[in-house]
Amino acid sequence: MNIGIVVYSETGNTLALCERARDLFAADGHDVTLARITADVSGGVRTLRDAPDASACDLVLLGTPVQAFSLPLPVRQYLLDATFREGVRFGILVTQFFKADWLGGTRTVKQAAALVARCHPLFYGSAIVHVRSRRRNDQINAAMRTLTNLEGKF
Repeated sequence: MNIGIVVYSETGNTLALCERARDLFAADGHDVTLARITADVSGGVRTLRDAPDASACDLVLLGTPVQAFSLPLPVRQYLLDATFREGVRFGILVTQFFKADWLGGTRTVKQAAALVARCHPLFYGSAIVHVRSRRRNDQINAAMRTLTNLEGKF
């Protein structure tokens, strides 16, 4: 399976989890590409600089942090402009500072899902990891099981 992992990360937390997912997919024999969304910052406002092409992927895993209780602006711009295959399998991995999903994590997942809905994707899973939680390792393990164990999901 051709898997694209598209990640936006500023602190490295989201990137580290996406690299772990990449390694797990590759260990299962999948062709995996990890590509980063990058942003320019001007006057405190982040705008999309580089947008990875995931149009040929059978499965896309989006990795993004929560910013201001929402999807970051560069990720929003990316998803508005991106082209995905009709019916692409789509997963969402969110990292957030706060220790409760309702403080931005759940909203971020919903916003990302709404922006790619035009491609009629098959959402196969989402996960939220709270980077400051004492249960962080448990959350990471659960996220990897949810997002990288594809057997029986399709």
